[in-house]
Amino acid sequence: MSALFFEWACTEKPKVSPPVSVYDGMYIVNEGNFDWGEGTITYWNPKTGEVRDDNFKKINGRPLGNVAQSMTKINNLGYIVVNNSQKIEVVDIENFQSLFTISNMVSPRYILPIGNNKMYVSDLYADGVYVVSDNKITQKIPVSGWTNRMVLDDKGKVWVARRRTDFDTRPGGTSVIIIDTSTNAVVDSVEIGTGIEEIEIDENGTIWTACSTFQKANHPAIVKIMNGNIQAFPTLFPVYRLRTDGENIYFLMNNALYSMSVNASVLPEKPIFSSSGQLYGLGVNTENILVTDAKDYVQRGTVFRLDKSGNKKDSVKAGVIPSEFCFID
Repeated sequence: MSALFFEWACTEKPKVSPPVSVYDGMYIVNEGNFDWGEGTITYWNPKTGEVRDDNFKKINGRPLGNVAQSMTKINNLGYIVVNNSQKIEVVDIENFQSLFTISNMVSPRYILPIGNNKMYVSDLYADGVYVVSDNKITQKIPVSGWTNRMVLDDKGKVWVARRRTDFDTRPGGTSVIIIDTSTNAVVDSVEIGTGIEEIEIDENGTIWTACSTFQKANHPAIVKIMNGNIQAFPTLFPVYRLRTDGENIYFLMNNALYSMSVNASVLPEKPIFSSSGQLYGLGVNTENILVTDAKDYVQRGTVFRLDKSGNKKDSVKAGVIPSEFCFID
């Protein structure tokens, strides 16, 4: 009688790591050179070190366009404003596949969500703010001049920065305007000065902006608007980026990063971070400050991740002229 032998193979199952969520990272908006360069989006996950360059083109097989101005996350969608290409590309925030395009704009800049399925879009040359409902342009609110960044207060009013430059002779551009979202109409304005671009709202509901020339004082300033009162903090140089995390104001001036409490009565004397390069973009979330170095505006730039004290955590190489951030965590 022959013996039967059975061989049992005991193979240990490999341990499966939990999937890394795209929400642990961020999207970096790289402008690209005006007219001849392509705007790109870089994905960066500091927790894993994963970097995906030119994410839109690699996923969708076509360039994003020129210039990549800003990106806003609304629910599970990413809205990418492409300024010179006169459009907004809408992607799935997780896999970055293109879903549809919102077009027929002149030179869009920034998006501000207004309740369910409604948003405002500022524009450089359109002399107005677009109202987009259910991803379709339904109205243009007449506003003379260059409209830029926007914030929404707790009373349903949108504050819009209007910028005036030497080459732009259109009326307006020296005030922040206020739009009532229930009527989509301009209801008020606050005279600030020339060169307004940035606008933020802190945890107290206070509006912050900056200008290159404050009213008739002939100096740049950071401006605080609270309960109808205007307080100007004169600066030695124009502030070209300004952000808040609610409790503090962070701003770029003279190639350095500064920080101050929203309750401070004077500006800080020393920066918390500086660079030998060209500091250009600024982003702030709960834990981090993100600052970009655009270098010579032709080669790929760098993004520095800092703690709230300005200490460098790490950095990553991004695309050409990294400027804005879309946090998805």
